Amino acid sequence: MSKELYEQATNQANYRAIFENQKEKLIEVFEGDLIYPHNGGYFILGAPLFFEIKLYLEENKTSVVLLDLNHNPIEIEDLKEFLMETRSKYTEALNKYKMGLARLKKSRMIPTLTKLHDLEDDVED
Repeated sequence: MSKELYEQATNQANYRAIFENQKEKLIEVFEGDLIYPHNGGYFILGAPLFFEIKLYLEENKTSVVLLDLNHNPIEIEDLKEFLMETRSKYTEALNKYKMGLARLKKSRMIPTLTKLHDLEDDVED
Protein backbone atom coordinates (compact mmCIF):
# COMPACT_ATOMS: atom_id res chain seq x y z
CA MET A 1 0.00 0.00 0.00
CA SER A 2 1.42 3.35 -0.95
CA LYS A 3 1.90 6.12 1.55
CA GLU A 4 -0.78 8.26 -0.18
CA LEU A 5 -3.35 5.48 -0.04
CA TYR A 6 -2.54 4.87 3.61
CA GLU A 7 -2.98 8.58 4.41
CA GLN A 8 -6.28 8.71 2.52
CA ALA A 9 -7.57 5.66 4.39
CA THR A 10 -6.45 7.12 7.72
CA ASN A 11 -8.04 10.49 6.95
CA GLN A 12 -11.29 8.83 5.91
CA ALA A 13 -11.35 6.71 9.08
CA ASN A 14 -10.67 9.80 11.21
CA TYR A 15 -13.39 11.74 9.39
CA ARG A 16 -15.95 8.95 9.97
CA ALA A 17 -15.05 8.64 13.65
CA ILE A 18 -15.30 12.39 14.24
CA PHE A 19 -18.54 12.61 12.23
CA GLU A 20 -20.16 9.86 14.30
CA ASN A 21 -18.93 11.45 17.53
CA GLN A 22 -20.35 14.84 16.57
CA LYS A 23 -23.63 13.24 15.50
CA GLU A 24 -23.89 11.59 18.93
CA LYS A 25 -23.35 14.98 20.54
CA LEU A 26 -26.15 16.46 18.44
CA ILE A 27 -28.43 13.60 19.51
CA GLU A 28 -27.59 14.25 23.17
CA VAL A 29 -28.46 17.94 22.76
CA PHE A 30 -31.71 16.97 21.01
CA GLU A 31 -32.66 14.55 23.77
CA GLY A 32 -31.93 17.23 26.35
CA ASP A 33 -34.15 19.66 24.46
CA LEU A 34 -36.98 17.11 24.68
CA ILE A 35 -37.12 17.40 28.47
CA TYR A 36 -39.86 19.90 29.23
CA PRO A 37 -40.34 21.38 32.73
CA HIS A 38 -43.90 22.12 33.83
CA ASN A 39 -45.47 22.79 37.21
CA GLY A 40 -42.55 21.30 39.14
CA GLY A 41 -42.23 18.22 36.97
CA TYR A 42 -40.28 17.16 33.89
CA PHE A 43 -41.86 15.56 30.83
CA ILE A 44 -40.25 13.90 27.81
CA LEU A 45 -41.74 15.42 24.68
CA GLY A 46 -42.84 12.98 22.01
CA ALA A 47 -45.61 10.86 20.59
CA PRO A 48 -46.49 8.95 23.80
CA LEU A 49 -47.09 12.19 25.73
CA PHE A 50 -49.02 13.79 22.86
CA PHE A 51 -51.15 10.67 22.41
CA GLU A 52 -52.02 10.55 26.11
CA ILE A 53 -53.00 14.22 26.12
CA LYS A 54 -55.13 13.79 22.99
CA LEU A 55 -56.97 10.87 24.59
CA TYR A 56 -57.86 13.04 27.57
CA LEU A 57 -58.94 15.87 25.29
CA GLU A 58 -61.20 13.47 23.35
CA GLU A 59 -62.81 12.63 26.70
CA ASN A 60 -63.46 16.39 27.11
CA LYS A 61 -61.07 16.66 30.04
CA THR A 62 -59.63 20.11 30.64
CA SER A 63 -57.24 19.21 33.43
CA VAL A 64 -55.56 15.97 34.48
CA VAL A 65 -52.74 14.59 36.57
CA LEU A 66 -49.86 13.05 34.60
CA LEU A 67 -46.79 11.19 35.76
CA ASP A 68 -43.60 13.05 34.93
CA LEU A 69 -40.16 11.69 34.06
CA ASN A 70 -39.50 10.87 37.73
CA HIS A 71 -42.93 9.27 38.25
CA ASN A 72 -44.23 12.25 40.20
CA PRO A 73 -47.90 13.13 39.75
CA ILE A 74 -48.11 16.58 38.18
CA GLU A 75 -51.35 18.45 37.70
CA ILE A 76 -51.92 19.89 34.25
CA GLU A 77 -54.55 22.58 34.64
CA ASP A 78 -55.07 23.60 31.00
CA LEU A 79 -54.67 20.51 28.85
CA LYS A 80 -55.13 22.26 25.48
CA GLU A 81 -52.52 24.89 26.33
CA PHE A 82 -50.13 22.20 27.58
CA LEU A 83 -50.50 20.28 24.31
CA MET A 84 -49.85 23.40 22.23
CA GLU A 85 -46.78 24.35 24.30
CA THR A 86 -45.27 20.88 24.28
CA ARG A 87 -45.80 20.32 20.56
CA SER A 88 -44.29 23.71 19.82
CA LYS A 89 -41.21 22.92 21.93
CA TYR A 90 -40.93 19.49 20.29
CA THR A 91 -41.03 21.05 16.82
CA GLU A 92 -38.37 23.60 17.82
CA ALA A 93 -36.09 20.85 19.15
CA LEU A 94 -36.61 18.69 16.06
CA ASN A 95 -35.88 21.57 13.68
CA LYS A 96 -32.76 22.51 15.64
CA TYR A 97 -31.53 18.91 15.40
CA LYS A 98 -32.40 18.70 11.70
CA MET A 99 -30.47 21.88 10.91
CA GLY A 100 -27.47 20.80 12.98
CA LEU A 101 -27.38 17.40 11.29
CA ALA A 102 -27.65 18.98 7.84
CA ARG A 103 -24.70 21.25 8.60
CA LEU A 104 -22.74 18.33 9.95
CA LYS A 105 -23.39 16.33 6.76
CA LYS A 106 -22.21 19.26 4.64
CA SER A 107 -18.89 19.38 6.49
CA ARG A 108 -16.32 17.63 4.35
CA MET A 109 -13.21 18.43 6.36
CA ILE A 110 -12.25 17.42 9.89
CA PRO A 111 -11.72 21.00 11.18
CA THR A 112 -15.29 21.95 10.27
CA LEU A 113 -16.64 18.78 11.87
CA THR A 114 -15.06 19.65 15.20
CA LYS A 115 -16.91 22.98 15.45
CA LEU A 116 -20.08 21.47 16.91
CA HIS A 117 -20.48 24.24 19.48
CA ASP A 118 -20.41 26.81 16.68
CA LEU A 119 -23.10 24.80 14.89
CA GLU A 120 -25.30 24.77 17.98
CA ASP A 121 -24.94 28.55 18.38
CA ASP A 122 -25.83 29.12 14.73
CA VAL A 123 -28.85 26.81 14.95
CA GLU A 124 -30.30 28.70 17.93
CA ASP A 125 -30.19 32.06 16.09
